[in-house]
Amino acid sequence: MKIYFLEGGRFSGGLGEIPVTPVDVPQTWRRPLAVVAASILAAALHGLVWVWYLNRPQPAPLVEATPLPMIDIALSAPPASPLPAAAPPPPQPVQPEKKPDPAPV
Repeated sequence: MKIYFLEGGRFSGGLGEIPVTPVDVPQTWRRPLAVVAASILAAALHGLVWVWYLNRPQPAPLVEATPLPMIDIALSAPPASPLPAAAPPPPQPVQPEKKPDPAPV
């Protein structure tokens, strides 16, 4: 069996024209057997999922939700703190006293 990756006799790409030659692939039973086995496995798994879907348990019926009990929350203000005492006035700068002039002699 001969496989051509591209139709035609030449491939023109970025490197110029490259001749395309057929590739000989030996015919064995491994590849077709693997494809058949994978197909059967996929079909069996799909069949199992389908059987499970048909026999799955029915969902619980929907019922009206019961209202939740109300909770009262009372927020209270923090206790009033006493006002701080009035700050004393800033100290006035002390002016040095003037000494009387000595009496003339």
